[in-house]
Amino acid sequence: TRIDVERMPFYRLGMERGMEQGMERGMALGRGEGEIALLMRLLGYKFGAL
Repeated sequence: TRIDVERMPFYRLGMERGMEQGMERGMALGRGEGEIALLMRLLGYKFGAL
């Protein structure tokens, strides 16, 4: 049987806190890495896989 962890309050608190930190970190990292990944993907679409 699968325990419904999502209903447990500590799990939800941890998730929300983790999501906020993850989003902030992700936005900071994502600006640099995301732009590179996006460029690579766009180049990949135009010229095929590099």
